[in-house]
Amino acid sequence: KRYPHPSDLRTPVALFVRERNGVPSIMASAFLIDKNRGLFASAKHFVGLSSDGECKVFFAGKVYDGFIVALPAITDVVVIKIMGNFNSSNFPEPYDFASAVKIGDKVFARGIHPHSKALQIGKAVLPIFQKYYGMVWTKSEFTFDDLPGRVTDTHFNIGKVGGAEEAELIQGLELGHTYIRLKMDDDHQQRFAGLSGGPAVNENNELVGINGAESIEEAVLDQNGLRIKYNNLHLVPIAELVKLKPVLAGLR
Repeated sequence: KRYPHPSDLRTPVALFVRERNGVPSIMASAFLIDKNRGLFASAKHFVGLSSDGECKVFFAGKVYDGFIVALPAITDVVVIKIMGNFNSSNFPEPYDFASAVKIGDKVFARGIHPHSKALQIGKAVLPIFQKYYGMVWTKSEFTFDDLPGRVTDTHFNIGKVGGAEEAELIQGLELGHTYIRLKMDDDHQQRFAGLSGGPAVNENNELVGINGAESIEEAVLDQNGLRIKYNNLHLVPIAELVKLKPVLAGLR
């Protein structure tokens, strides 16, 4: 089944949706890691600790049924596979992995997540809420983000992922590794929710990490009152994805 997709948006980035009663319930970004086998990586806190494994994969103009095939016990990484038949000949190529990342590197955090109408300006809009799900009443719609930032720490320990509203999904999830910390160039003007699981790439378009968690450390007072600036993001290092290679090698 097809969905509304900008014809000029050729990217390995995908949208994962877990539905409830036929409408989106949990949404996250993801990215292609093996086109021939239809494998995607995302963030574990997207699926939670007790999952039936099923989801929808919105990718390259089509919607696929997906299923979780690798759910590590600790690391905030998950791998999901397209179920059933698919033709990968029109899939974009996956990202190459960066050999290293260091403080000061420029990085672009990418993903697909909802924005209000005012924040859709200048972005590629994917009208999935309205044209795929028929949710004509919603004021938000999915857009593709490509957010620049700089690496400020390569071994930052945050201990857990998400905020209070994700508590049900992440309860008991203790992460046993460190993160890459980004300071974004601009205020995102809203939470990064939905970008979780998307890829972060360097200036050579090589994968350096997976969007994992945000932190709020700054507030500003303007004509609209006090508001939070969303400009810190933490990445799961690609080394955590590499650890899954032995598991993925056995998948068909």
